[in-house]
Amino acid sequence: MRTSLLIAALLVSISAHADGYRAATKFEQIKAQCELVADGMQQGGFAFGSPSFVGGYAVGSAIQGMIDHAQRYDHCMTLYGYVRAQ
Repeated sequence: MRTSLLIAALLVSISAHADGYRAATKFEQIKAQCELVADGMQQGGFAFGSPSFVGGYAVGSAIQGMIDHAQRYDHCMTLYGYVRAQ
């Protein structure tokens, strides 16, 4: 009985690490959560007009989206007690 429990525990521990993952640190968990928060707050937009106007809107919207994502990520990290190194 004891041997079968030991073998079962060994198999579980091997299978838990077989996929290449390890336990995340607290910082890695916070970082991942802040990425999800920042990604989940994306806004869509709509533009109509000449092709150059719509193209300009798309480029401007993409740039603004990257800026907003970075700001949300930084604010989330700050809420958890982490600030960017200067």
